Amino acid sequence: DFVQNGGRYPNLQRDLMAETDYASSAAPDAEVQSSEAISRGAASIRHRRKLIVVLLALALVRGLIYAAIIPPWQAPDENGHFEYAWLVAHLGRRPTPQDVSPVFEHELIDSLYKWRFGQRDGTPLPEVRPSRLYDLSEAYGVARSRVAVLGGEGRFSLAYLWAALFILPFRGQDLVVQLYVVRLASVIIEMGIVWLVWRIFQELLPRHQQLIVAMTAFVVLLPQHTFINAIV
Repeated sequence: DFVQNGGRYPNLQRDLMAETDYASSAAPDAEVQSSEAISRGAASIRHRRKLIVVLLALALVRGLIYAAIIPPWQAPDENGHFEYAWLVAHLGRRPTPQDVSPVFEHELIDSLYKWRFGQRDGTPLPEVRPSRLYDLSEAYGVARSRVAVLGGEGRFSLAYLWAALFILPFRGQDLVVQLYVVRLASVIIEMGIVWLVWRIFQELLPRHQQLIVAMTAFVVLLPQHTFINAIV
């Protein structure tokens, strides 16, 4: 063709124009596809955020219900853990066995009798009110759970510091008020655990969003998990 047409390509201009038109039409298509992909990604992110907000709200509601319906001091070892956090809040440091407060003991004993500690377990408190917690029989488990007394220096946990921070503004309130405030602190930790579980699953299984939601919801709805993180 080149020789026959005097060294010229008769279709060259036409081919070049066709390629130019194709490139011009393809560019908007690529932009549209890119824009749609960005929109889908943004919608997916918003959807995931809504899901985790719902799961966190569910964890909060369940935790508050558990914290409210469990009678004061009736959870395992709750009085001992609360006493340690109470001492941290009042002393501003890690307590030792020598820091046990008779004032706290007197208030706690009054509260135990007020809320009929032990009656649900068939071990009601003695009719003669003791003056100190260690006067109570081992059958009640009150003295045994006192981590502040039983080697408290070796039992320190950041959880006690977290609880103490919530006690500080309520130090002048009734012990039961302070107890419920600390239970709220535990529920907040529960929400943090749920968020952490969600993030871990997102990193491990990014392509399985339904499975992530199901596994996180399982953690939220697990009764024992909610119970443990709704008490002190």
